[in-house]
Amino acid sequence: MARGLYTLEVTLLSGCGWQFSTGDDNHASRVIEIRGDQNLQYLHVAIERAFDRTNGDHMYEFQMASAPEHRRDKARPKIRPFSGDRRTVEMDLDAAIDRLGLEVRDRFWYCYDFGDCWEHRIVVKAVGEADPGIKYPRVTERIGRSPV
Repeated sequence: MARGLYTLEVTLLSGCGWQFSTGDDNHASRVIEIRGDQNLQYLHVAIERAFDRTNGDHMYEFQMASAPEHRRDKARPKIRPFSGDRRTVEMDLDAAIDRLGLEVRDRFWYCYDFGDCWEHRIVVKAVGEADPGIKYPRVTERIGRSPV
């Protein structure tokens, strides 16, 4: 049975006091495919690996909003609900990607390591069907070097 497949472009926007932009020598983005039945925990690990991060004990969060919001609660990983006109989704890190109601061109945000504050924009590039012969999540494109 085919499951939903989400193609996500994850772009590093800032971290360690730096701002990154397209065309910048430090610009880094990754395209990640993830199945709809996999959860945000899987996506976190995929992003961590895609950017060559090896210290998995840093805090992180996903923000499901039209723009990133200031982190108010740094005590634990979390996901904030979508706000605005289209939908409100209360989720946790165990929620399947399918439950987020993502559509092509939707964007959401990921912050890794609250000390260095590596901010990422995630844009949904495509929604389709997973190939049962492929292991997901997987990185299908790498642009730029991973900052270390």
